[in-house]
Amino acid sequence: IFVFLVVHLRTFFVPHRFLGSETSMAYDVASAFQSNVYAALYVAAMVILGAHLNHGFQSAFQTMGWNNHKYAQPLKTVGTLFALLVAVGFSSFPILFYFDIFGVATNILQPSL
Repeated sequence: IFVFLVVHLRTFFVPHRFLGSETSMAYDVASAFQSNVYAALYVAAMVILGAHLNHGFQSAFQTMGWNNHKYAQPLKTVGTLFALLVAVGFSSFPILFYFDIFGVATNILQPSL
């Protein structure tokens, strides 16, 4: 997760906030997600993030002592649904851009004149 965070910040945040990038953020996102390697690694990182969130959600209740037999299954279900929602939600961006669903990447990378 840390490696993903560093790569993500270096690719998108640092150039626009500190280096005065000449391109727009939308262009950089569309361009990065056109790479099959970057898009695949981004989706893989989101799967790992989802697993991490699932574990963390359940562990938080365990740490607080709120994970008893009555609430164990509902907490596990809510944690899994939350983790899936986050992982699928964030994975949708590279998928949408890589496969150019709705033509978003084309419109950003090759705007009509």
